Amino acid sequence: MGIISLFFVRQKMVFYKIFAIPLLLICFLVFTKLSPHYLFMWFMGALAYLIIPKKVDKIFLWGGFIVMICFIILLQLTSGSRLNEGTAISQYLPNRQALELLFAFFFSLFLQQLVIIKPTKKWTLKLNEIGTKLAAFSYTLYLTHVLVLRMLEYYNAPKSESVDFISISWYIGELTIALLVAYVVYWCFEKRTAEVKSWIKSKL
Repeated sequence: MGIISLFFVRQKMVFYKIFAIPLLLICFLVFTKLSPHYLFMWFMGALAYLIIPKKVDKIFLWGGFIVMICFIILLQLTSGSRLNEGTAISQYLPNRQALELLFAFFFSLFLQQLVIIKPTKKWTLKLNEIGTKLAAFSYTLYLTHVLVLRMLEYYNAPKSESVDFISISWYIGELTIALLVAYVVYWCFEKRTAEVKSWIKSKL
């Protein structure tokens, strides 16, 4: 939306420039709904992406991984899910925002080391190939998965009280639907980003 606003601002007609202002304001208003700690998480991810170590440090790799798993468990304990019913452990933990920040920090450390490991074995090459394909529409999945889950809830998709074959089957089914919806949306829109950029550049 910010790019569209820029496009209108660069136009010669005053009408387009005026139209750019509400678009830009809407873009800014989106950020009023986001928690500030997500911005710091984004910065940590950006730094991990930009600062690439020359070689793998096993302490950071495995240490980051182990601590990251611990924080995933702690986050689950503060999630308010049925898993936590009847337990009071969450009251002794830091608030969820602090846990998310700490999780993001150690995840960034782990990811920073992981990305410089070059796959050499056949299964790692295949895993890398699958991961690359999934990563292509990961942002679209992030945007659409909640809507898909809400839709399934609306159509009375069951919520499992225990982990069994049926609950796992439902989970796999819902995951598959979420992935398919995300890929369709990605194919229709996000995959065309380069074409849209080229078109905008040709008009500027």
